[in-house]
Order: sequence, then structure tokens, then C-alpha cells
Amino acid sequence: MTVDIPLLVALIMAPLAVVLPGVFYILKRKNASHSGQLKEAKDALAASQELLRLQYDNAPDMLLSLDVRTQKIIRCNTTLAKKLGYSKTELLGMCRNELYAPACRERAAETFRHFLADGQVHDVELQVLCRDGSVLDVSLSAVQYQDLDGRKQYSDATWRDITQRKK
Repeated sequence: MTVDIPLLVALIMAPLAVVLPGVFYILKRKNASHSGQLKEAKDALAASQELLRLQYDNAPDMLLSLDVRTQKIIRCNTTLAKKLGYSKTELLGMCRNELYAPACRERAAETFRHFLADGQVHDVELQVLCRDGSVLDVSLSAVQYQDLDGRKQYSDATWRDITQRKK
């Protein structure tokens, strides 16, 4: 039995020629639908990120993050900047020691050693120094994290102003 290859190819290709344009049309529509869904998801993510940024920046407590190795500020909120009398840009890169009142620096260093050992501290009363020389009583709570690679360590800290309560 001999097989006529060109005829066989024609018999296979004829139905494909009819079906493939429809398949491509469906895939194109599906892809367009996914593109629309992707855009909606990106827009929702951007809106969520903006809301989170606003909440962080305007939180009633002073928020800051440190690079644990260098002990320098890598992120802070507007509340911290306003209460201490600095701009956020000025605070970024400052060492945490610079912000504690001189009379409190040894206690702050001891608290930091405990923080390094335990990975967290809660409700430690300290004093921070404002740009104008005034002092704020704060309650410090902080937790330590590692980056996604498990290497770089940083901390998120909250300073709650307790000056009025202490008076």
C-alpha cells in the first residue's frame, strides 16, 4: 500500500486551516481579557501601596526602621520628623544613638544589646532628643527582620510619645 503524502498532509491541514483561526481568535480574546485583569490588579496594588504609605507616614506614633548592622535609620515616618523637628531626609542615615538624650544613651545602648539578643523589645521607656534640645519621653517597641535572602537585618521600631503621661 502506498501512501500519498501530499494528500495525507492536505487531509490533516484542511481541518486545521478552518479551526486554527478560531483558536487564535479565542486565545487573542483570552489574552486581551488577561491583560485587562492584569491592569486592574496592578492598579489595585498601586492603590493599596499608596494607602499603606499614607497610613505609615501619618501614624500617630513615631515609626522608624534601622539597618541593624550600621544602626542607621533607613526609613521613618512624617510623625517622627515633625515631633523631633527634622525633615525625613535629614533623619535618613542618622545613627540611632544621635537621637537619644545624653542622660539616656547608656540605657538605650543596653536596650539595643537586649534587642540584638532577643530580636525584639517591648515598652522600654527612654528619652529622645529633639532638634531644638527639648526631650521627649518615649516608649520603645521594636522587632528585628531579615531580608528575603535571610542576610541583611533591619528593625522596625515604634516610639510612642509618653511625655504627657510621665508628667
